[in-house]
Amino acid sequence: MVVPSPDPARQALRDQLAARLQEPALAGERLLPVAEAFAGLLPGRGIRRGSVTTVTQSQALALALVAEASRSGLWVSAVGLDDLGIVAAA
Repeated sequence: MVVPSPDPARQALRDQLAARLQEPALAGERLLPVAEAFAGLLPGRGIRRGSVTTVTQSQALALALVAEASRSGLWVSAVGLDDLGIVAAA
């Protein structure tokens, strides 16, 4: 009986998944990335994952704060901004 050699791409994926499973982290311990201009203004130099952040009087600032997280593929949400359009958020 011939046993095929493991596919290197599948093995690499298995190794990545195993590493991620071995390093559990609570959501509150992880930070969302922010632009360097904002990092020094925030505790921990980022926005705590799962937290609520309020920005008043500036949709542009709110969008700028979450831009880096969104750019890196993370999900963000805006609540109570009825006039925020998809073009503005893009």
